[in-house]
Amino acid sequence: MFRAEPVTRMSGAAAIDEDIIWRMRRARLAFGIVCFAWLAVTCVNLYDGLVGAAEIDIAVIVVTLLCYVVGVTQPTTYRYVTHLAIFASVAGLVVLSYFHGLSRSNTLWFVAPAPLAAAYLLDYRASLKWAAFCSLLIFGVEVWRRVAPIPPGVAEQGTAVILRIVVLLWLVLGILLAVGRAQSRQVKELLEREQTIRNLADNLQKQGLELAATRDEALLAAKAKSEFLAVMSHEIRTPLNAVIGLADVLANAALEPRERDFARTIRASGNTLLSLFNNCLDFSRIEAKKLTLESAPFDLVACTEEALDMFASAAAEKKIRIECVADPTVPALISADAARVRQVIVNLVSNGVKFTERGSVVVKLSAAPTEVDGQTLLTVSVSDTGIGVAPEEMRKLFQPFRKVDSSTTRRFGGTGLGLAISRCIAELMGGSLSVESEVDRGSVFCFSFVADVVEEAAVPPPSKGSIVAVSSPNQPTHEAVSTRCESASGEVSRKRGLDVLVAEDDVVNQKVLLFLLERLGHRVDLAMNGQQAVEAALRQSYDLVLMDVCMPEMDGLEATRRIRVALPGASGPRIIAVTANVTASDEVACREAGMDDFMGKPVQPKILERMIQKWSQPPSALAPAFREGA
Repeated sequence: MFRAEPVTRMSGAAAIDEDIIWRMRRARLAFGIVCFAWLAVTCVNLYDGLVGAAEIDIAVIVVTLLCYVVGVTQPTTYRYVTHLAIFASVAGLVVLSYFHGLSRSNTLWFVAPAPLAAAYLLDYRASLKWAAFCSLLIFGVEVWRRVAPIPPGVAEQGTAVILRIVVLLWLVLGILLAVGRAQSRQVKELLEREQTIRNLADNLQKQGLELAATRDEALLAAKAKSEFLAVMSHEIRTPLNAVIGLADVLANAALEPRERDFARTIRASGNTLLSLFNNCLDFSRIEAKKLTLESAPFDLVACTEEALDMFASAAAEKKIRIECVADPTVPALISADAARVRQVIVNLVSNGVKFTERGSVVVKLSAAPTEVDGQTLLTVSVSDTGIGVAPEEMRKLFQPFRKVDSSTTRRFGGTGLGLAISRCIAELMGGSLSVESEVDRGSVFCFSFVADVVEEAAVPPPSKGSIVAVSSPNQPTHEAVSTRCESASGEVSRKRGLDVLVAEDDVVNQKVLLFLLERLGHRVDLAMNGQQAVEAALRQSYDLVLMDVCMPEMDGLEATRRIRVALPGASGPRIIAVTANVTASDEVACREAGMDDFMGKPVQPKILERMIQKWSQPPSALAPAFREGA
């Protein structure tokens, strides 16, 4: 019976045609009812002899028909002519109530269907406006009826009852039409919303499945990448341990000058390959947001001098000077990640020495208090007199795998990862890494980080093995390497010697460790796997066990657990992990298994010596465990 407004509309001329058809059907029904009602009222008025009222009724019918025709043919005027048709009906009712006598003006109350007609033909806002207008109209007429006399000859006829019944039917029909339209609209809206919700649910489910598939692929890719890096780390570091270790042995052996130069070249190339591989691992950790920092007390000045010591020989060969200048405000001891600080300093000094042909590379250390008590802002400034960087090339410096230009790439080599990794480390440590440079006048890199100040009484005094000389162009090339005073603990360690068990399945790595330990004056036994290591530790008392992790029959983790169970507390030896697996999770696994410390391959002689010195001291003199060689 009722037809709701179409849910969707077409565009252009097709949309106008659809709108005209819809309005024609609705207007035909509404205006037809109006005309039929007024025609009945006209007949009643003529029967009662109220010719004037009948003329008004015919005028209302004519206006209604005209409004219908104009509204259908001119869709843009539909709203205005509809208001006009409703107004004509209301005006007709007012006049009709006058002819039937205002003393009995119940006829006037039949203007009530006007808001319902507006709601059916227009919208609810129009119906509210008409409701307010009709209420004011009825109130006004009632007031006027009470204050004005009734004109003579005007009296209500009995046929007014018929008129009221007709209008009452009109009112009921209008209510039904309005209610039907409202229900139809609500049903359509509910269906639309239900369909929209279903579409959204389907889209969300589809997107959820796609996201889940993407997540699974990303997790699989990340797992495969981690496994690949772990395997490659182990497989590359294991032969590198032999290359660098044996090259160091040859370099310190009694060889001809040319042969010694070959050995040193092999060692330098191995160290370069190791540095490149470490940079790739660090960059992978940074991308995965898994680069973690440790905190342990250390001397920043000594750490910087150790970094400079690595480049003393290269600087002397190029006849450039490298030096370290420490401000008196620098604390004696700070707590931070010493390995990462050393890594950044090494990268900056390496670049300074690499790109400087004459002049000097100067490292300046300074400190400034922060707003947090017990913390200080350390600044390491590395300045050189090298080739410098053009202003337009500055933005490339800290981008991964980017070099300032192709000429420097060919001449100096490198991957372009060092500075990018250094900046990430600086930001993780609460600081920054910036640069100022001028072409042909050198560069100044400023590395700042936040660290806790450690009271000297809180940790053992630092080792006396500090650098006492740096490279100078006035010294001979091979005598320019910085010398280090032997620490008292190291002398004691070498004098008495230690009983050391090396658990290593690789024969070449066994040779390297055996030679390095015997050169330091220690007695060494070998075990090919974890099972042999457990049996040897239970059979003989060892001061130190260098335990590989990946071994046949029984790995180093399980071997360590069994040794700790069989020899608990101070009765057991110190166990140090010596492994090519150098990720943070590997170190955690080693410490959870009961190992005292962690040392990555390739084993560097100086790091091995420091590790032995550290764990040969009495337990009360040991500083908190720190990571070496990571």
